[in-house]
Amino acid sequence: MIVALVALLHRAYADEGMWLPEQVPGLADRLRVMGLGVDPGQLADPMGEPLGSLVSLVSLGNCTASFLSPDGLMVTAAHCVTDYLEYASDEQHDYTLEGFVATDRRRELPAGPAAHVWITERIDDVTVEMQAKLGAKVADSDRTDAIERTASGIVATCERKGGRRCSVVPLYEGRQWRLVVRKELHDVRVVYAPAQSVSMFGGDNDNWAWPRHCGDFALIRAWAAPDGSSAAVLGREHPVLPRALSPG
Repeated sequence: MIVALVALLHRAYADEGMWLPEQVPGLADRLRVMGLGVDPGQLADPMGEPLGSLVSLVSLGNCTASFLSPDGLMVTAAHCVTDYLEYASDEQHDYTLEGFVATDRRRELPAGPAAHVWITERIDDVTVEMQAKLGAKVADSDRTDAIERTASGIVATCERKGGRRCSVVPLYEGRQWRLVVRKELHDVRVVYAPAQSVSMFGGDNDNWAWPRHCGDFALIRAWAAPDGSSAAVLGREHPVLPRALSPG
């Protein structure tokens, strides 16, 4: 019985994890067996297709969105625009319950001053620069201080031009470091959001089951100034119509 148990444990393994884009080609054979229909090499470049279409919705925690068109149209989960709908609601309309659809671009709902979109422009390896400030033998507190000072300096240099948000990210417990550079846009507008009866159909019970039976998606748009920089957040009357942002 013990031998059988040991043999069973020997065959058991966890086929899961979190992988960097650059590691995906090494998983090609396994991914094809699992049904991946695209070239795994396409998933190795965070700036290429399809990963380059992903953006972060800063004001909404861990929500992300993906570009659908060169005109800044994005798709995300319906619950990710709840704060946007609350901001746009008034005494006549509770958009969080009713939902919303813009019949043309001038009627898109401003998501408010707290809504920011971060679009990743590049990811640089800054391991050498980070480790240059760390000695082989250093107290933990001194090491932490050195890491924070070095990372802060890299970020300050990166953000000096404005319109960018930069962060230094540790990998493998600090054995590698990456500088993530993102363009920041402040003008986000809601294009479509379903009624709550559609987006939350089935409640939380259905939310954690598969297949799902609700319309949990929404469409938003990021806007930019004519030169591609971040446009000022507009009021509800939309006095100006800046150029929509192309994901490129």
